[in-house]
Parts: sequence; C-alpha cells; structure tokens
Amino acid sequence: DDIVEVKCTHYWKTVYHFLHSQIWKDVKESDERYQSSTSRNVSDTKPSVYIFVMDSFGSSHARRVFPKTLNFLKKEFGAVEMLHMNKVGENTRPNGYALLMGKLINDIRKSMYGLADIPADLNNNEYCQKHIDHEGFVLEEFSKRGYKTLMSEDWANGIFNWPDCVGFKKQPTTHYMRPFQLFFDKNHKSLDQYQGIANCFEPHQFINDYMEKFIKAYPDEPKAVLNWAVTLGHDDANVPFHADGDYLRLFERNKEEFDKSIVIFMGDHGLRFGKILSTPIGQRDVNNPMLHISVPSKLRRNEALMRNLKENSQKLLTMFDLHATILDIAQSFSDPANIDFNKARNTENLKGSSILRPLPAFLRNCKTLPIPLRFCICKIDKNPL
Repeated sequence: DDIVEVKCTHYWKTVYHFLHSQIWKDVKESDERYQSSTSRNVSDTKPSVYIFVMDSFGSSHARRVFPKTLNFLKKEFGAVEMLHMNKVGENTRPNGYALLMGKLINDIRKSMYGLADIPADLNNNEYCQKHIDHEGFVLEEFSKRGYKTLMSEDWANGIFNWPDCVGFKKQPTTHYMRPFQLFFDKNHKSLDQYQGIANCFEPHQFINDYMEKFIKAYPDEPKAVLNWAVTLGHDDANVPFHADGDYLRLFERNKEEFDKSIVIFMGDHGLRFGKILSTPIGQRDVNNPMLHISVPSKLRRNEALMRNLKENSQKLLTMFDLHATILDIAQSFSDPANIDFNKARNTENLKGSSILRPLPAFLRNCKTLPIPLRFCICKIDKNPL
C-alpha cells in the first residue's frame, strides 16, 4: 500500500511510467505486531533514531566525498566521529548481521593468539535458507516499545537477500520499501525511461524521499529508521562526490527532527574495488568503515554521555558494539534524562558494549575483540614466511 505504480498511455503508447512511494497509515492497525504502536503512551523524551548506512564508505573516504554533510552533522548536531570502527566480515552480509542481529555468521579464528576460535551463531542454512523473522532484528526492539519503524534499501537484493537468501517472511517494520525495489528491478527497462539517472533520479533519492514522508507522517511519535544506500558508493570511489549536496540538503530540510534525534551515519565497510586498494589508505579504509554519531540537543549537555562518546571515539570498535549501542537506546532511553551515563551497561549476553557508556576496562585489540585477523586495522608486526 505504500508503493503506487502510475502508468499513462496515449493511443496505446506509454507516455509516463513512475513508481511512487507514500506512507499509508491505516492498513496495519489490525496487525498485532503494531498494537503497541497504534495507541501511543510514550514520553516526549523518547528520542527517534535514524541509522544511515552508506555502503562501502570507509572512514577517510567519507571525509573526502561527503565533506559538507559531515561538517554539517558535526557543527549542527555535535556529531562525534568514531575513528577506529573495524569491520568483522568481508562484505555487507556479515557486517549487517553483526549490526542488526548481533550475530556472527562466520567463525573467527583465534588460534594464532593461543585462544579458542569464536564459532558462528548462524550457519548458511540458518541465515540464508530459512526465514530470519525470529533472529532478533534490532528494529523489532523499537516496535515493541511503541516506535514507528521504517526499513528502506535502494537495491532489490539487499542485506538479507543477496544472492538467493529468503530473508524475512513477514514485513519486519511498520513501513517497508522492499516492494518498491522488487517492482523497480523487475520493470526497470520501462521505469528507467522516466525515473532513471538520465532524468536525474538516483536510487538513494527514492529511499530518502520515502524517509522524509515517514518523518512528516508521524510528527509526534518516536521513530526508528534504517536507511541503507547501496548503489551510490559500492563500485566506484569517484561516484559519491556529487551526492554530498543531496545529503546536506536532506539534513538541512529536516534539521529540527534530526536535532532532537539520535543519528548514526555510517558505512558497513570500505570500498572493496578499484585502484585505491593498492594504496596504504585504501588498504586501511576497506576495513575501517565510517561512523558518526549525534545525540539529541538536550542530551548534548550531559557531560558523562559526551565524555563517553569522545573517549570511545579513540578506541577500537566493532559492529557488535554498535549493535549493543542501538539495543541500549531501544531498551534504556524511555527517559534518557535519568540515565546514569557514568555506569557501564550489562552486556554479558552480547558480543559488544554500548558506545554511549564507559567501555569495559580491558585492552581493546584484535585479539580481545571479535575481529578476524585479516581485517584488523591495528598495526601488527608481521614476518614473511
């Protein structure tokens, strides 16, 4: 119901063909998944959460291609850059599962450190051939607590479906853009003539437009959004430069909303293709995805919280830490003004720790964290054999 195809013909010839998105608010009222969301009794202090994933944006690469956007996030929202985020897998899938499910889908060898290997939580059959509705998708934690939720990707195969995985059986969020991508992919030859790049339409613009409609549709309710842009930066280091203005204007138009929300602007890994990989910067960047985090303006006055963010920005982090952070927000931020940010959060059942709190007092390196050695961004002395 959120996706509408419009096709106009003149004497049996197509003169207009366009796929539109909207926020249709009535159809899910009877679905028990959303009962807690439809009768909201939520404090105004509960912040919305926006997770922007820019596929293949490494840390230094992002500073080069999106200088205006990143400067705006820092200047207007007090965003803090986490300098040493380390990917935990080769491509989107393992990093996406760590981020969104808190689960490992590949074993991590630790024998070279004299430690036991870390076994995967899910095997290929479990994460690919079976539906993943009960694997702990992090946005469901927000749905349970009265949030309206949205998930949008600009590629039909997406995080949980490439290349031939079944993904979710049921719609995982209040609003879900996958039908748009599936229809567009199937009918792209016709649609490209009217809403393709030749007409100045790009995939990231459709998911951002959908999100802006979502923001306007629920002005007084807490929202949790996963906005994943795949195609913009996936294949070519030079392509994303022109989109810096698109994202800058997106944040400018919705400044009031983002200023009172938690914004996570991140990559899933760095660029995996091209000549840049032959350079030292490119070789680090591929394993060091960008991560910038801002908190609501009221919370920026909390000295302990901001101290934690700034101190943790200098520490080695993983997608599991970011997963723990998002869980922390969902489970603890019903009244963030009363949170004691001087205290660490109990995360004994997780593979990471919330970045918003003091991190556990142990040496953080690729030996102690769930990071495969071949992706480690730490400088390690190596002897050729």
